[in-house]
Amino acid sequence: MKSIWEMDAPIGLAFFFGPALIIGIMMLTSGFNTVSAIMVLVLVLCGLKYMHTSIIGKYRIMKSIVNSIHLKNGPLSIK
Repeated sequence: MKSIWEMDAPIGLAFFFGPALIIGIMMLTSGFNTVSAIMVLVLVLCGLKYMHTSIIGKYRIMKSIVNSIHLKNGPLSIK
């Protein structure tokens, strides 16, 4: 399994989990709100998807591109 240290832009997590944390704290202090709870859920899910695509997804895409090139073995010939 890949680690979180392999993310391209880990600061991007702050854009998802930061607001989710702030909204969650506001919900705890002022009371439960369905719209706010849905916003927190959406932000957390987007953050998790961001992590997945940055850590795992890019390698799947690179692997499929490299496999589709059909490189030949042997010396490189320049024409």
